Amino acid sequence: YKQCVEMDISSDENYFSHHEDDALKQFSIDLTSFPHDVSERWQEKGLSVKQESDQTQLNKIVSELLLAFKLTKLEQLIRDNAKIMEAATDEADVMILVAKHKKLEELRVAIAGILGRVVTR
Repeated sequence: YKQCVEMDISSDENYFSHHEDDALKQFSIDLTSFPHDVSERWQEKGLSVKQESDQTQLNKIVSELLLAFKLTKLEQLIRDNAKIMEAATDEADVMILVAKHKKLEELRVAIAGILGRVVTR
């Protein structure tokens, strides 16, 4: 793949599934194929199985990971802001930091809610 990028060759899944190296070809096919299908009997009995496409699943996973990353970063910002608030002596600065802390907490609760997590602290 790295060589394809360096030589500016388009390399989609078909490139590797038709590669001259049999081991690479088989590996590519194994990675891109799903070995299981929904039985026709389920459909005959009127049972439906909702299957999400790989792209839909990937989009969902990536979105959740990004939100989890944002939540982790927000929690770090909240801790950092709390340390700065403890050291602050000027009342005006403290008020600004408290307002910032409140906004960060609101964002944290919102993102945790989307992820289905409970905020305890």
